[in-house]
Amino acid sequence: MKILKYFVGSLIISFAILLLVAMVMISIQVPLPEAVSRYLLLIWLVLAVVLFPLAKRIVRA
Repeated sequence: MKILKYFVGSLIISFAILLLVAMVMISIQVPLPEAVSRYLLLIWLVLAVVLFPLAKRIVRA
């Protein structure tokens, strides 16, 4: 059950990072290529897996 809690925390952190990157890209008016919108879910899940150790530290504290 703890692993699920850490993974959900990792998903939330990675979503916030992707949202921040998207807001910066929109504010400086950089068009997104088609590949980014097609693979956005895959990018989000890979980022969540990479950020899993960080989420364990944050959620545990």
